[in-house]
Amino acid sequence: MKKQMIFSVMSLVALISMSEAAFAEDAPAGAQQKIEQRQQNQEKRIQDGVKSGQITPVEAQKLEAKEAKIKQVEATALADGKLDKKEARHLNRMENRTSREIHRKRHNSVHQ
Repeated sequence: MKKQMIFSVMSLVALISMSEAAFAEDAPAGAQQKIEQRQQNQEKRIQDGVKSGQITPVEAQKLEAKEAKIKQVEATALADGKLDKKEARHLNRMENRTSREIHRKRHNSVHQ
């Protein structure tokens, strides 16, 4: 009886583990590299905007703070050694928002 109960509990634990793994699908191969490449591209866009005078130093500082936040979220997501689809989607949305803001800052009427 005791062995049967232990076996049942262990089976239940295994089943739960397998179902969690099915829901937490890994992000497509290369997603992490794509995110890092976007971060580098956006940092370059910020630097180019400052050099051309399209982005003020104060605007650049705010944009760089947002990029730092994205890096922090990425590090937290990778703490378990992998990036799942949900985490990759969240990081992509953060990058999209920052990209739009860089575009707006580079094309607004405020210049150095």
